[in-house]
Amino acid sequence: MRSCIYCGRELAPGEKCSCRQSAQHRPGGEPQQEQKKTENTYSGYNDPNRTEYRTGYTKKDNIFTRMREKARARSNAKQNSRVNVKYEGRRFWQTVLEAIRSPIDNVRNPSMLKLVQMLLLWAVQGALAWLCIFFILSHAARGPFAMLANLLAFHGVAGYQTVGYVLLSLLSGAVAGVVGFFLYTGVLYGINRLLLRDKMTRYEEFCQRLAFTAVPFSIIALVGSLLSLISITTLIVLLCCGAAIFVVLTYEALRTQWSGINANRVIYMMMLGFFVIATVAGYVIRLS
Repeated sequence: MRSCIYCGRELAPGEKCSCRQSAQHRPGGEPQQEQKKTENTYSGYNDPNRTEYRTGYTKKDNIFTRMREKARARSNAKQNSRVNVKYEGRRFWQTVLEAIRSPIDNVRNPSMLKLVQMLLLWAVQGALAWLCIFFILSHAARGPFAMLANLLAFHGVAGYQTVGYVLLSLLSGAVAGVVGFFLYTGVLYGINRLLLRDKMTRYEEFCQRLAFTAVPFSIIALVGSLLSLISITTLIVLLCCGAAIFVVLTYEALRTQWSGINANRVIYMMMLGFFVIATVAGYVIRLS
């Protein structure tokens, strides 16, 4: 009795072994087709109970359900945005109060502000500074009672003109404060980038310390505008003190920013920056 040379199974006379090895070596195309059929059967392609999985969202919701879900999502987004705005506003005012209490510490380790918030600080400073300059250069009546009298037309058209000049001074001062911010920070950032070769610090990051130098001057200008009721000389002295504090805070901010260089070099760099700023501002005033 003969047997299969591959699997060893005994075969009857004329019988062909059906094992895979003998089917592969048998001449003709039938075994290969049987092999493919067997492989497909084992791989599950011909299994009628096989479960098919599809990707994507195939659930069909009602149109009113989708509209309700979209409206709910928009409402939640608006509520979250209001909460974020309130939190940002509270955090901003806390930062300003901290800058008033500890100006030196605040310029050394400032809280991170957005560019819009920094521009707001400088706009307030410019508006108050322009108001003080208006009170110094003009002899208009100052104080809440004088402004109320002007609004009630006790002084006629001249009273309304005074109120208009005050509002115009505040508006033009706010614009000048924003322009001054870009001039002030831009010149010092140019020194940092060109002379000190600092290419790692971004502009907005460099402005964080310099933005807080405006806070003490703004408070002094506000107090000076109120004390100008007593004497214009008092207002001028307070503005000079505010300018001195501004220079000191600028030095502290640059000293911390440029901590890797000598302090003597820092003060000369600051003087160079103020020279360029004053020159540009002088040319702008002359052209206007």
